[in-house]
Amino acid sequence: MKKLLILLSLTTTMTAFGVTSNDQATMNIKATVIKPLTIIAKNMEFGTVIQGTKTTATGQYTIDGEPGEKFEV
Repeated sequence: MKKLLILLSLTTTMTAFGVTSNDQATMNIKATVIKPLTIIAKNMEFGTVIQGTKTTATGQYTIDGEPGEKFEV
């Protein structure tokens, strides 16, 4: 779906700059499409948190997204 949107955007851009049907062009397009990151948290309790310190939390959470991608909480 995202690749289709990119292709449509490029086609629209070419049309906007006056490329006529007689002109030809070759493009190499490379894109990486990843799944969005979703985090579902239930009953998270952090207590009192002081800036610059580490704390633990109780509760449940589920993280779903592209395998191998990094995130920080």
